[in-house]
Amino acid sequence: MKLLWVVILMLGVGVSMAGEYPDPAKFSGPDACGSECHKGEVAVWKETRHALTFKEMETSEKGREIAEKMGVKRPKTADECAFCHFTRMVVDGKVQVTAGPTCESCHGAGRDWIKIHGDYGGKDVKKEDEKPEHKAQRLEQSLKGGLIPPKDLYLWVRNCFSCHLGHDEKLVNVGGHTPGSNIELVSWTQGKPGKAGSIRHNVFYTKDNQPASVERRRLIFVVGLMTEIEYGLRAIGKATQKDTFATKMARRVKTAWDKLQLVSQAVEIKEVKELLAGTAAIEKELKLNNSAPLNQLADKVGVATKTVAQGYDGKAWAAVDGMIPYTP
Repeated sequence: MKLLWVVILMLGVGVSMAGEYPDPAKFSGPDACGSECHKGEVAVWKETRHALTFKEMETSEKGREIAEKMGVKRPKTADECAFCHFTRMVVDGKVQVTAGPTCESCHGAGRDWIKIHGDYGGKDVKKEDEKPEHKAQRLEQSLKGGLIPPKDLYLWVRNCFSCHLGHDEKLVNVGGHTPGSNIELVSWTQGKPGKAGSIRHNVFYTKDNQPASVERRRLIFVVGLMTEIEYGLRAIGKATQKDTFATKMARRVKTAWDKLQLVSQAVEIKEVKELLAGTAAIEKELKLNNSAPLNQLADKVGVATKTVAQGYDGKAWAAVDGMIPYTP
Protein backbone atom coordinates (compact mmCIF):
# COMPACT_ATOMS: atom_id res chain seq x y z
CA MET A 1 0.00 0.00 0.00
CA LYS A 2 2.91 2.38 0.59
CA LEU A 3 3.44 2.92 -3.15
CA LEU A 4 -0.22 3.76 -3.62
CA TRP A 5 -0.08 6.66 -1.17
CA VAL A 6 3.23 7.93 -2.51
CA VAL A 7 1.78 8.07 -6.02
CA ILE A 8 -1.43 9.70 -4.82
CA LEU A 9 0.51 12.40 -3.02
CA MET A 10 2.51 13.04 -6.18
CA LEU A 11 -0.44 13.19 -8.52
CA GLY A 12 -1.18 16.53 -10.08
CA VAL A 13 -4.68 15.37 -9.69
CA GLY A 14 -9.05 17.52 -6.95
CA VAL A 15 -12.66 17.01 -7.10
CA SER A 16 -16.19 17.95 -7.88
CA MET A 17 -18.20 15.24 -6.23
CA ALA A 18 -21.40 17.14 -5.70
CA GLY A 19 -22.58 17.69 -9.26
CA GLU A 20 -25.45 20.04 -10.04
CA TYR A 21 -27.70 21.45 -7.34
CA PRO A 22 -31.03 19.57 -7.07
CA ASP A 23 -34.05 21.24 -8.65
CA PRO A 24 -35.46 23.68 -6.02
CA ALA A 25 -38.95 23.00 -7.38
CA LYS A 26 -38.70 19.44 -6.04
CA PHE A 27 -38.22 20.52 -2.42
CA SER A 28 -41.16 20.70 -0.02
CA GLY A 29 -39.46 22.04 3.13
CA PRO A 30 -39.25 20.70 6.72
CA ASP A 31 -42.81 21.77 7.55
CA ALA A 32 -44.09 19.22 5.05
CA CYS A 33 -42.38 16.54 7.15
CA GLY A 34 -43.00 17.90 10.64
CA SER A 35 -46.53 19.27 10.51
CA GLU A 36 -48.05 15.84 11.24
CA CYS A 37 -45.90 12.71 11.04
CA HIS A 38 -42.36 13.69 11.96
CA LYS A 39 -42.73 16.41 14.60
CA GLY A 40 -40.17 14.77 16.87
CA GLU A 41 -37.58 14.48 14.13
CA VAL A 42 -37.99 18.11 13.09
CA ALA A 43 -37.74 19.23 16.73
CA VAL A 44 -34.37 17.46 16.97
CA TRP A 45 -33.25 18.90 13.63
CA LYS A 46 -33.89 22.47 14.81
CA GLU A 47 -31.18 22.08 17.45
CA THR A 48 -28.53 20.58 15.15
CA ARG A 49 -25.71 22.17 13.18
CA HIS A 50 -27.70 21.45 10.04
CA ALA A 51 -30.41 23.87 11.11
CA LEU A 52 -28.25 26.43 12.89
CA THR A 53 -25.90 26.96 9.95
CA PHE A 54 -28.66 28.89 8.17
CA LYS A 55 -28.14 31.91 10.42
CA GLU A 56 -24.56 31.36 11.49
CA MET A 57 -22.68 30.78 8.25
CA GLU A 58 -22.87 34.24 6.70
CA THR A 59 -21.98 35.94 9.98
CA SER A 60 -19.00 33.72 10.77
CA GLU A 61 -15.55 35.20 10.27
CA LYS A 62 -14.35 32.09 8.47
CA GLY A 63 -17.38 32.09 6.20
CA ARG A 64 -16.81 35.71 5.21
CA GLU A 65 -13.13 35.02 4.58
CA ILE A 66 -13.86 32.07 2.29
CA ALA A 67 -16.55 33.99 0.42
CA GLU A 68 -14.19 36.92 -0.18
CA LYS A 69 -11.44 34.66 -1.54
CA MET A 70 -13.91 32.93 -3.83
CA GLY A 71 -15.45 36.19 -5.03
CA VAL A 72 -18.81 35.27 -3.54
CA LYS A 73 -20.98 38.17 -2.38
CA ARG A 74 -23.86 36.16 -0.90
CA PRO A 75 -23.10 32.56 0.12
CA LYS A 76 -26.79 31.71 0.32
CA THR A 77 -27.22 32.30 -3.40
CA ALA A 78 -23.90 30.84 -4.61
CA ASP A 79 -24.07 27.26 -5.88
CA GLU A 80 -20.72 26.29 -4.37
CA CYS A 81 -22.03 27.24 -0.91
CA ALA A 82 -25.72 26.42 -1.22
CA PHE A 83 -25.22 22.86 -2.41
CA CYS A 84 -24.23 21.69 1.06
CA HIS A 85 -25.01 24.53 3.44
CA PHE A 86 -28.53 25.55 2.46
CA THR A 87 -31.89 24.37 1.15
CA ARG A 88 -33.39 26.19 -1.81
CA MET A 89 -37.01 25.77 -2.84
CA VAL A 90 -39.65 27.56 -4.87
CA VAL A 91 -41.85 29.88 -2.80
CA ASP A 92 -44.54 31.95 -4.52
CA GLY A 93 -42.98 31.21 -7.87
CA LYS A 94 -39.47 32.31 -6.87
CA VAL A 95 -36.42 30.32 -5.80
CA GLN A 96 -35.60 31.17 -2.19
CA VAL A 97 -33.13 29.95 0.41
CA THR A 98 -35.34 28.73 3.22
CA ALA A 99 -33.09 26.84 5.64
CA GLY A 100 -29.81 25.08 6.18
CA PRO A 101 -29.56 21.37 5.36
CA THR A 102 -33.02 19.93 6.02
CA CYS A 103 -34.82 16.58 5.98
CA GLU A 104 -34.71 16.51 2.19
CA SER A 105 -30.98 17.28 2.05
CA CYS A 106 -30.43 13.85 3.58
CA HIS A 107 -33.52 11.90 2.51
CA GLY A 108 -33.96 13.28 -1.00
CA ALA A 109 -36.04 16.15 -2.44
CA GLY A 110 -39.58 15.17 -1.54
CA ARG A 111 -41.99 16.51 -4.14
CA ASP A 112 -42.21 13.17 -5.95
CA TRP A 113 -42.44 10.92 -2.88
CA ILE A 114 -43.46 12.80 0.26
CA LYS A 115 -47.20 12.19 -0.08
CA ILE A 116 -46.76 8.64 -1.33
CA HIS A 117 -44.56 7.47 1.54
CA GLY A 118 -47.09 8.65 4.15
CA ASP A 119 -50.15 7.07 2.53
CA TYR A 120 -50.86 3.67 4.11
CA GLY A 121 -53.82 2.84 1.93
CA GLY A 122 -56.28 5.65 2.49
CA LYS A 123 -56.91 8.70 4.67
CA ASP A 124 -58.08 6.72 7.69
CA VAL A 125 -55.69 3.76 7.37
CA LYS A 126 -53.00 3.64 10.07
CA LYS A 127 -49.46 2.39 9.51
CA GLU A 128 -50.04 -0.79 11.51
CA ASP A 129 -53.10 -1.63 9.38
CA GLU A 130 -51.41 -1.21 6.00
CA LYS A 131 -51.70 -4.24 3.73
CA PRO A 132 -48.40 -5.89 2.74
CA GLU A 133 -48.99 -5.46 -0.98
CA HIS A 134 -49.75 -1.75 -0.50
CA LYS A 135 -46.62 -1.28 1.61
CA ALA A 136 -44.45 -2.88 -1.06
CA GLN A 137 -45.97 -0.67 -3.75
CA ARG A 138 -45.67 2.44 -1.56
CA LEU A 139 -42.00 1.84 -0.86
CA GLU A 140 -41.24 1.08 -4.49
CA GLN A 141 -42.91 4.27 -5.69
CA SER A 142 -41.25 6.34 -2.97
CA LEU A 143 -37.81 5.07 -3.95
CA LYS A 144 -38.51 5.82 -7.60
CA GLY A 145 -39.51 9.33 -6.53
CA GLY A 146 -36.12 9.89 -4.91
CA LEU A 147 -36.59 8.87 -1.27
CA ILE A 148 -33.42 7.91 0.60
CA PRO A 149 -34.85 5.82 3.46
CA PRO A 150 -33.07 5.42 6.83
CA LYS A 151 -33.03 1.64 6.38
CA ASP A 152 -30.97 1.92 3.18
CA LEU A 153 -27.60 2.39 4.81
CA TYR A 154 -25.71 2.37 1.51
CA LEU A 155 -27.71 5.27 0.07
CA TRP A 156 -27.81 7.59 3.06
CA VAL A 157 -24.14 7.14 3.91
CA ARG A 158 -23.22 8.11 0.35
CA ASN A 159 -25.42 11.17 0.68
CA CYS A 160 -23.60 12.20 3.86
CA PHE A 161 -20.21 11.97 2.19
CA SER A 162 -21.36 13.85 -0.91
CA CYS A 163 -21.06 16.97 1.27
CA HIS A 164 -18.92 15.99 4.23
CA LEU A 165 -16.00 14.86 2.09
CA GLY A 166 -14.69 17.99 0.36
CA HIS A 167 -15.91 18.10 -3.22
CA ASP A 168 -14.48 21.33 -4.62
CA GLU A 169 -10.75 21.71 -5.24
CA LYS A 170 -10.91 25.46 -5.81
CA LEU A 171 -12.94 25.97 -2.65
CA VAL A 172 -10.16 24.29 -0.66
CA ASN A 173 -7.03 25.54 -2.42
CA VAL A 174 -8.22 29.08 -3.14
CA GLY A 175 -10.99 29.68 -0.63
CA GLY A 176 -9.32 28.00 2.31
CA HIS A 177 -12.34 25.79 3.02
CA THR A 178 -11.62 22.59 4.90
CA PRO A 179 -11.28 19.53 2.61
CA GLY A 180 -14.30 17.90 4.17
CA SER A 181 -15.52 17.40 7.72
CA ASN A 182 -13.78 15.24 10.28
CA ILE A 183 -16.79 12.98 10.03
CA GLU A 184 -17.19 9.66 11.84
CA LEU A 185 -20.63 8.33 11.09
CA VAL A 186 -21.44 6.48 14.31
CA SER A 187 -20.80 9.42 16.62
CA TRP A 188 -22.29 11.91 14.17
CA THR A 189 -25.53 9.99 13.64
CA GLN A 190 -25.95 8.12 16.94
CA GLY A 191 -24.30 10.37 19.51
CA LYS A 192 -26.14 12.67 21.89
CA PRO A 193 -28.25 15.17 19.90
CA GLY A 194 -27.98 18.89 20.45
CA LYS A 195 -26.18 22.01 19.28
CA ALA A 196 -22.77 20.39 19.63
CA GLY A 197 -23.95 16.83 19.21
CA SER A 198 -25.20 14.49 16.52
CA ILE A 199 -28.27 14.50 14.29
CA ARG A 200 -29.75 11.40 15.96
CA HIS A 201 -33.50 11.41 15.45
CA ASN A 202 -34.59 7.80 16.00
CA VAL A 203 -37.96 8.88 17.35
CA PHE A 204 -40.14 7.17 14.76
CA TYR A 205 -39.23 3.71 16.08
CA THR A 206 -38.11 4.64 19.63
CA LYS A 207 -40.07 7.36 21.39
CA ASP A 208 -37.13 8.36 23.58
CA ASN A 209 -34.71 8.64 20.66
CA GLN A 210 -32.48 5.68 21.48
CA PRO A 211 -29.27 5.10 19.49
CA ALA A 212 -29.23 2.39 16.85
CA SER A 213 -28.45 -1.13 18.07
CA VAL A 214 -24.83 -2.12 18.62
CA GLU A 215 -25.02 -4.38 15.56
CA ARG A 216 -26.29 -1.52 13.42
CA ARG A 217 -23.57 0.79 14.73
CA ARG A 218 -20.90 -1.71 13.68
CA LEU A 219 -22.32 -1.79 10.18
CA ILE A 220 -22.51 2.01 10.02
CA PHE A 221 -18.86 2.22 11.07
CA VAL A 222 -17.58 -0.19 8.43
CA VAL A 223 -19.75 1.17 5.62
CA GLY A 224 -18.65 4.67 6.58
CA LEU A 225 -14.98 3.75 6.24
CA MET A 226 -15.55 2.13 2.87
CA THR A 227 -17.56 5.06 1.54
CA GLU A 228 -14.95 7.56 2.70
CA ILE A 229 -12.33 5.60 0.79
CA GLU A 230 -14.43 5.46 -2.38
CA TYR A 231 -15.30 9.15 -2.39
CA GLY A 232 -11.78 10.13 -1.42
CA LEU A 233 -10.28 8.18 -4.31
CA ARG A 234 -12.71 9.75 -6.78
CA ALA A 235 -11.79 13.17 -5.44
CA ILE A 236 -8.06 12.56 -5.76
CA GLY A 237 -8.54 11.23 -9.27
CA LYS A 238 -9.99 14.56 -10.39
CA ALA A 239 -7.56 16.92 -8.68
CA THR A 240 -5.57 19.29 -10.90
CA GLN A 241 -2.86 20.53 -8.54
CA LYS A 242 -0.50 19.11 -5.96
CA ASP A 243 -1.84 21.34 -3.23
CA THR A 244 -3.83 21.21 0.01
CA PHE A 245 -6.85 19.51 -1.51
CA ALA A 246 -5.02 16.57 -3.11
CA THR A 247 -2.63 15.95 -0.22
CA LYS A 248 -5.29 16.19 2.51
CA MET A 249 -7.56 13.87 0.55
CA ALA A 250 -4.76 11.35 0.16
CA ARG A 251 -4.10 11.41 3.89
CA ARG A 252 -7.72 10.92 4.84
CA VAL A 253 -8.09 8.03 2.38
CA LYS A 254 -4.96 6.42 3.81
CA THR A 255 -6.29 6.80 7.35
CA ALA A 256 -9.61 5.19 6.42
CA TRP A 257 -7.82 2.44 4.48
CA ASP A 258 -5.59 1.63 7.48
CA LYS A 259 -8.66 1.41 9.71
CA LEU A 260 -10.36 -0.89 7.22
CA GLN A 261 -7.32 -3.15 7.29
CA LEU A 262 -7.66 -3.40 11.07
CA VAL A 263 -11.34 -4.26 10.65
CA SER A 264 -10.43 -6.98 8.16
CA GLN A 265 -7.91 -8.45 10.60
CA ALA A 266 -10.51 -8.50 13.38
CA VAL A 267 -13.61 -9.86 11.61
CA GLU A 268 -14.39 -11.91 8.53
CA ILE A 269 -15.86 -9.75 5.77
CA LYS A 270 -15.26 -11.46 2.45
CA GLU A 271 -15.72 -8.38 0.28
CA VAL A 272 -13.33 -6.29 2.37
CA LYS A 273 -10.60 -8.93 2.28
CA GLU A 274 -10.92 -9.25 -1.49
CA LEU A 275 -10.80 -5.48 -1.87
CA LEU A 276 -7.66 -5.14 0.21
CA ALA A 277 -6.01 -8.09 -1.55
CA GLY A 278 -6.48 -6.46 -4.97
CA THR A 279 -4.54 -3.31 -4.20
CA ALA A 280 -1.18 -4.47 -5.60
CA ALA A 281 -2.55 -4.96 -9.12
CA ILE A 282 -3.89 -1.41 -9.17
CA GLU A 283 -0.66 0.08 -7.84
CA LYS A 284 1.16 -0.96 -11.03
CA GLU A 285 -1.15 1.19 -13.14
CA LEU A 286 -0.89 4.36 -11.08
CA LYS A 287 0.91 7.15 -12.91
CA LEU A 288 1.05 10.91 -12.74
CA ASN A 289 -2.07 12.52 -14.21
CA ASN A 290 -3.67 9.10 -14.50
CA SER A 291 -7.07 9.09 -12.81
CA ALA A 292 -8.31 5.84 -14.37
CA PRO A 293 -6.72 3.46 -11.83
CA LEU A 294 -8.10 5.52 -8.95
CA ASN A 295 -11.58 5.48 -10.43
CA GLN A 296 -11.32 1.74 -11.07
CA LEU A 297 -10.39 1.20 -7.45
CA ALA A 298 -13.21 3.52 -6.35
CA ASP A 299 -15.68 1.51 -8.45
CA LYS A 300 -14.55 -1.69 -6.75
CA VAL A 301 -14.87 -0.09 -3.34
CA GLY A 302 -18.39 1.12 -4.19
CA VAL A 303 -19.54 -2.33 -5.30
CA ALA A 304 -18.06 -3.94 -2.20
CA THR A 305 -19.62 -1.29 0.04
CA LYS A 306 -23.10 -1.88 -1.35
CA THR A 307 -22.73 -5.64 -0.85
CA VAL A 308 -21.57 -5.18 2.73
CA ALA A 309 -24.31 -2.66 3.56
CA GLN A 310 -27.05 -4.88 2.19
CA GLY A 311 -25.68 -8.32 3.03
CA TYR A 312 -24.46 -8.11 6.64
CA ASP A 313 -26.08 -7.30 9.98
CA GLY A 314 -23.04 -6.72 12.20
CA LYS A 315 -23.95 -9.43 14.70
CA ALA A 316 -20.65 -11.28 14.26
CA TRP A 317 -18.52 -8.14 14.37
CA ALA A 318 -18.11 -7.61 18.12
CA ALA A 319 -14.35 -7.42 17.60
CA VAL A 320 -14.70 -3.99 15.96
CA ASP A 321 -16.47 -2.41 18.94
CA GLY A 322 -13.19 -1.16 20.35
CA MET A 323 -12.44 0.65 17.08
CA ILE A 324 -15.63 2.69 17.10
CA PRO A 325 -15.02 6.13 18.70
CA TYR A 326 -18.53 6.39 20.13
CA THR A 327 -20.29 3.84 22.33
CA PRO A 328 -23.55 4.88 24.08
